[in-house]
Amino acid sequence: ATGGVTEGSGPVVVPARPLVQIKREPMYVRRRIGLALLLTIVVLGLVGAGVGGWWWRVGRWTEQPAVLGFDATDARSLLVGQGFQVAADTYAYSEDMGAGLVLSSDPGDGARIIKGGTVSLTISKGPERYTMPTIVGLTQADAAKALADCGAAADEAAEKCPKIGEATGTWDDTVAEGLIVWQSQEPGASLVPGTVVNISYSKGPEPVEVPDYTGQSAADAQAALEALQFVVSVTEEHSADVAEGLVISQTPNSGTGKHGDTIALVQSLGPVMVAVPNVATAFPVTTEDSAKAQITAAGLIPVVEADGGYIVLHIVRGQDPKPGTMVPQGSTVTITVV
Repeated sequence: ATGGVTEGSGPVVVPARPLVQIKREPMYVRRRIGLALLLTIVVLGLVGAGVGGWWWRVGRWTEQPAVLGFDATDARSLLVGQGFQVAADTYAYSEDMGAGLVLSSDPGDGARIIKGGTVSLTISKGPERYTMPTIVGLTQADAAKALADCGAAADEAAEKCPKIGEATGTWDDTVAEGLIVWQSQEPGASLVPGTVVNISYSKGPEPVEVPDYTGQSAADAQAALEALQFVVSVTEEHSADVAEGLVISQTPNSGTGKHGDTIALVQSLGPVMVAVPNVATAFPVTTEDSAKAQITAAGLIPVVEADGGYIVLHIVRGQDPKPGTMVPQGSTVTITVV
């Protein structure tokens, strides 16, 4: 068929396509396009650098919220709630900040910090105080050990624990020598570091000179010795030599003692009084020997005088003192013998 190609009719002839003619831009146009592209790249680079610089210098930073003086739990909640990390707490004593409150932070309140950064908190333990132990009844060495065991760190104990200051001795009748009888700080008191504790220790019973009251009034002696805080024991005895009511003897009667020691006094009752026997009777008559025997048996001493200057019959005719008279034992009784 006309215009067609039949199978077996010969080679296929493909019509030629018309050539496309590429139109090129003028040179000055191409230069403008290149310059615009370059300027775009430069501008984008400058913008990127600016944004990066801003982020590095400003954008990634924020301001730490104020937590000074906050309760530690509240401070942690506040920081975590704003995206910060909180490091493990540290603790320190403070005279001004109560226990459990934020004493300081790192960084500090209002400081620049990277968003999501870590904040370290120092929590107050309150004022640094140490408890005063009971040291009354201890020796000074044991008291010093008790004070040194105050709970401070080993390398700080010598500086911070209470220590013994002035130590004065005092006489004490009840506390053994060397033991502490008084402390200037009350047991259980809260002490600032380095507190000095003054003490008094027992020197034992006070020595007391023993005066001698032998031969003096027993009543006065007892009162004077008791005023010296001695215990006075009084017994009574007859004495032909010491008048009634006076001290016959005192034990001890010299040297030194201590309060509460016993001093024994022997108080005189005076001589033993006896009745003079009746040996000058008219009937029956009393012989000299019988009279002397009766007088001696009564504790008296017979003295014989001759009636008229001669003794013949050895019969008692008189006596002095009179019968029944009370005289001190050992007194003489004079009999007149004929």
